[in-house]
Amino acid sequence: MKMKSLAVYFGIILMLLAAGCSRKTETIKIAGSDTMFKMSQECAKEFMYIYRDTNIEIKSCTDDEAIASLINNECAAAMTTRGIKKDEFELAKKNSKNLLQFIIGLQNIEKPEPSRKLLVLYTDSKPKGSVKKYISFVLGAHGQNIVKNSGFVPIKK
Repeated sequence: MKMKSLAVYFGIILMLLAAGCSRKTETIKIAGSDTMFKMSQECAKEFMYIYRDTNIEIKSCTDDEAIASLINNECAAAMTTRGIKKDEFELAKKNSKNLLQFIIGLQNIEKPEPSRKLLVLYTDSKPKGSVKKYISFVLGAHGQNIVKNSGFVPIKK
């Protein structure tokens, strides 16, 4: 009788420990410009170190593919080196998408006269939850330091 009670007691403890160890992990999918891929990976790695219950998957692609992925609900965010084209805006509008733009940095372009291209993160509607936290991270001091260390110009100093 005593052994049976002891076995039940340990069984309950093991179940409680297992329940406490299992965390729900959220996955954020981001389609990102090839130009920004390494920076995106570093931001994701640092973000996931801080927010261990979030997994970020980065898909390297062209700007066109990144925006198309966002419009087609294949990702939560698109990172590009350009603004939205008129046809993309119209397609988004047709699909009831309200794309929001977050400028996260600048890219130096070497020409006879130096110019800069925007580094942009787009979402469909106002970000919430982990996506909102990720954008805040990228725009914050830590994220902007990653932007700088990746060879881009941070927008915040």
